[in-house]
Amino acid sequence: MMKVLVRLLVLVILAVFTGIFWRCEDPPVPYEGIAGRVIKIEHCATDTLVLVASDIPYPSNKRQYTDTLTVDGVLYTGVIKTYDLSLRYQTLGKKIVIDFDVINSQPKECTGKEAYKVPEVRVLVAALTNYAL
Repeated sequence: MMKVLVRLLVLVILAVFTGIFWRCEDPPVPYEGIAGRVIKIEHCATDTLVLVASDIPYPSNKRQYTDTLTVDGVLYTGVIKTYDLSLRYQTLGKKIVIDFDVINSQPKECTGKEAYKVPEVRVLVAALTNYAL
């Protein structure tokens, strides 16, 4: 009888500790992603502005990027801008996949250049892709 109570007590303690450690995990970090093409590159004084037009919105997106922008006479939809895209991906027309966070702070602009009124993002992960439209 005593062995059964000790085993039951151990199981209850184990269940309590498992519940405590389970709750201590960091919550998942929400992010968004797009597959798109680099449509504009501008070299600023301290960094480089890159505009990306989405071709394929990921299903995990919190919102669709429907901002339209005319760049070099071509109308694009789903445009985002970033200042931290790796040099490896900074080629016009390059197809890339980007996971990102939208920056809610005051957007910065290249001094003396056109200000693009589209969402500014912080790139979390970028990779080359090859998709057909």
